[in-house]
Amino acid sequence: MVRRQDLSGRQLDAALQLLDRQIVDSDGRMVAKVDDIELSERDGELEVTALLIGPGALGSRLRGELGRLVTSVWRRLRTDARPMPGRIEMSEVVRIDSAIHVAPSISELESVPGVNGYEQWVRQHIIERLPGASDE
Repeated sequence: MVRRQDLSGRQLDAALQLLDRQIVDSDGRMVAKVDDIELSERDGELEVTALLIGPGALGSRLRGELGRLVTSVWRRLRTDARPMPGRIEMSEVVRIDSAIHVAPSISELESVPGVNGYEQWVRQHIIERLPGASDE
């Protein structure tokens, strides 16, 4: 059982304590890295409401041609009309230390749109087509 550490009201330096940190599921497995964050205004202050992951979130942080290229390729690989980056609510975060620990397991997170989507696409379209990659 995962117990939630009280994070409400805690001041965070988002660039230092959230961006590019590893997200770890309830079983200690790596989920992704934080590529961007979602901010919302509450009572005149900004609050982190979600962790954004994947090339769709990372592309907006990269400057210039590289950022546009990453975002463009990511959009072309998506089948959604308006693709959105993977999003993990801050309410799922149970602890922040050298990694960001979330309550759901990776199998529960795979049902969230955009979470682990890039990895699934690479597995399905590239890795599974390699000779010797199947169990047959």
